[in-house]
Amino acid sequence: MFLFAVVTVMNSISGEFESGTIVLLLTKPVSRTMVFLGKLFAAFVTLLLAYTIIVVYTAIGGTLVYGPQNNLHLVPLSLLGSILSTFVWIAIVLAIGSLSKSSLIAAIGAFGIFMALTIGSSMISVFSEQAWVLNYVPGSGATGYIKGVPSDNPYVMGL
Repeated sequence: MFLFAVVTVMNSISGEFESGTIVLLLTKPVSRTMVFLGKLFAAFVTLLLAYTIIVVYTAIGGTLVYGPQNNLHLVPLSLLGSILSTFVWIAIVLAIGSLSKSSLIAAIGAFGIFMALTIGSSMISVFSEQAWVLNYVPGSGATGYIKGVPSDNPYVMGL
């Protein structure tokens, strides 16, 4: 999802500044909000097409390989969730690109935030008792390991 966001919008607004076409775009009798919403709509349509192909391919492939599937009625919900999750990263990439007016900085800044969240969330979840808050951070959420869980199975804790 992160890579789809970067590829889709890293050049959207900052590329207009780099090539100088933003001046022509903003001198038209269209509001800046409409220009921004048009770019978001183009990103939405692109993601909708790409994710629809991926989700349909996965659903058909899973049915062919594993036979009849349960809960296929939830596939459109997963499509919507994937698009909304990607739009969190799209907002971050667009903000960095708009502030820096550089596509390269937008991509590198987004990768930096992604890596910082990935490394930082792993460290916080291992060393803190408050790892639940990481479920609200864009990415994979809280990660870590289970310690001190009693088990009757000797293979669970590596015993």
